[in-house]
Amino acid sequence: MLPSGHNYKKLGDVWAVLPRLNLIHKRGRKLTGWLIDKFGCLMAIYVNCRVVYPEFPPLVAYPGLYVPSFAGGLRYEGAARLKGVLNYFTRGPDQEGRGNTRIIYNLPTKDIEKLITGGMVMRYIKIIAALVVVLGILWACNLNPQRKPLERVPGAPDKEPTISLYVNEKGTRENIKLEDYLAGVVAAEMEPTWSINALAAQAIVARTFTMENIQAGRVKKLHGTDASTSVEEFQAYDPSRINDNVRKAVKMTRGKVITYQNDYIKGWFSACDGGISASAQEGLGYNKGPTKYIKAGARDGCLAVTSPQNRDWHAEIPLDRVREAVKNITGTDPGDVNKVKIVERGPSGRVTKIQIGSATVGGSELRLALGSEQVRSTLISRAEVQGNNLLLEGNGFGHGVGLCQWGSQKMANEGKDPEEIIKFYFRDVKIQKLWD
Repeated sequence: MLPSGHNYKKLGDVWAVLPRLNLIHKRGRKLTGWLIDKFGCLMAIYVNCRVVYPEFPPLVAYPGLYVPSFAGGLRYEGAARLKGVLNYFTRGPDQEGRGNTRIIYNLPTKDIEKLITGGMVMRYIKIIAALVVVLGILWACNLNPQRKPLERVPGAPDKEPTISLYVNEKGTRENIKLEDYLAGVVAAEMEPTWSINALAAQAIVARTFTMENIQAGRVKKLHGTDASTSVEEFQAYDPSRINDNVRKAVKMTRGKVITYQNDYIKGWFSACDGGISASAQEGLGYNKGPTKYIKAGARDGCLAVTSPQNRDWHAEIPLDRVREAVKNITGTDPGDVNKVKIVERGPSGRVTKIQIGSATVGGSELRLALGSEQVRSTLISRAEVQGNNLLLEGNGFGHGVGLCQWGSQKMANEGKDPEEIIKFYFRDVKIQKLWD
């Protein structure tokens, strides 16, 4: 408590002229600063103390508090100097010269009397203090403007939709709630036993992928439905793999999608980007429109945690099959495949052009034509003809564009939440909740 002999009312008057209203610095659960009520009276002083708002005991000083005074002010461990209306705040030793180790009070009554007497002087001081408080509030408002509510994606539903699903394996159509469908997608596209935050990031991306594709009507043109269970046409779907982890991940992200400039992004994802992400043009050969939200060159260290077959893969493909694949891509016969040469690489090191015999084809096109399970990525480190086979070696699994699943798992295990994971792979995007 404050020592006896001080005029507490006058002490309150003195602090009332300071332009600091409810100035509390919070670091974790520790508070440093002081509290002034709306009438300008000093209510409490806190320094490095474990007190949680609003449980402020009045006029209490805690160990570590240094000299509230006119000559100095609140002095704490060499804190930056804060200029007040009448004084400034410094640092100093205690009265016994032992450094900042004790609670000291240096509030001479005569000095207080000089400050609070004088009639008009005190009035002017209070007017100035009030102006400073008002200006401080306006300044704070400018620093923290009220956020405008996110504009909804044009045509986006405001409640969970029921979608039509073409089941490719059976050749049938069924109606299903979108969140139920999404659980089957997350379970199929990612290992269901993984961290919930990784599964949640996958859920947001997959929900976005679903909504963007439904809006574009891509599967509608094929089957007359919103979605299908084909990986080539839409996304993988396997409700038999759904477990509690998947259910929690889908529930905690319910209705959330990723938007850029008030529109759905293309929710691309891959298993393992080989440690570095690619642009849509480099990884997918996509040139149909701008995708500035894709963060190319993001290094996530996924090779340190991924499976061995993703870390270093090796493929041997018969030359006659390679020749036929090139012919299907280009429409012309490349002739005898006796020479293979990497012609061009993208910024992440992925093969964007490769010469096969007399023809040059895109790296992503050749991968898909030869089989994406065998040629696991375009991060190809070695390409040559050996006997009757095309030998390819590389790293990663998938196109490497957008979210990396193994990278997401690594970040989730490091404590990252779903939105942090997403914003590691996509830039300048917003997470928008379409329905509750």
